[in-house]
Amino acid sequence: MKRGTRKAGRAKQDYLITVWGINPVAELSSHASRPLKKVFILPSFGSRKRQQALLVKLERLGITTQTVDDFSRLEIPASAVHQGIAAIAWPVWNCNTEELPGLWKEETPLVVLCDEITDPGNLGGIIRASAAFGAHAIIISRRNCAEINGTVVKASAGTVAHIRICTVSNLVNAMKALKRMNLWLAGLAARGGREIWNSDLTLPLGMVLGAEGRGIRPLVLKHCDFSVRIPLKDGVESLNVVSACSAALYESMRQRMRP
Repeated sequence: MKRGTRKAGRAKQDYLITVWGINPVAELSSHASRPLKKVFILPSFGSRKRQQALLVKLERLGITTQTVDDFSRLEIPASAVHQGIAAIAWPVWNCNTEELPGLWKEETPLVVLCDEITDPGNLGGIIRASAAFGAHAIIISRRNCAEINGTVVKASAGTVAHIRICTVSNLVNAMKALKRMNLWLAGLAARGGREIWNSDLTLPLGMVLGAEGRGIRPLVLKHCDFSVRIPLKDGVESLNVVSACSAALYESMRQRMRP
């Protein structure tokens, strides 16, 4: 099937967010285009080797570090595991859908689409799995989806620095745009569809993930080219969305690496 190349997307937002934790700060600090704007540390930070190594890295990169008594003036949840370090970060992960072909260049595209993933921890886990298993980008909807904030960045262990994320106003329109870029869309379903290892995941592919409990919305599923499922042992009803995403993307990577 031949699919066109009409452009679609929305303008990138440029804003600052607060992130926290050693991994997010370390990963975002060395981003080539825009390193962290500023880093805050508690007085006790730097007493361990890993902390010392990060401080040396930040100094080498010329990133300002400020010691504070607490993080009360920063937008950090009280329950956050900040490990004594926080930072103000640029959203280096942002991209528009028309930029996507430049991400995969000569490679076979792999894009993850999130249909109303509302839990920040789940979205962070999806970002981490997507970065680990070779996805080029993630597409999320502006409404009814967790926003990319410090909680999501922490849950991703900083891997948000290694993948691009498109926030769109309408997921179905984004799916149509991907089809015009010659991608096929596979809906990851709990039931029905082909067994995932009997599906060709080496195609230029968009993998569509549904929300916890409800799964993929009917209208979104209607615009998928086919559905795939991960067979489970009897007695196990389903996987959560992060586990399912990880298994599906691993299978895609395995197929793509076959001789």
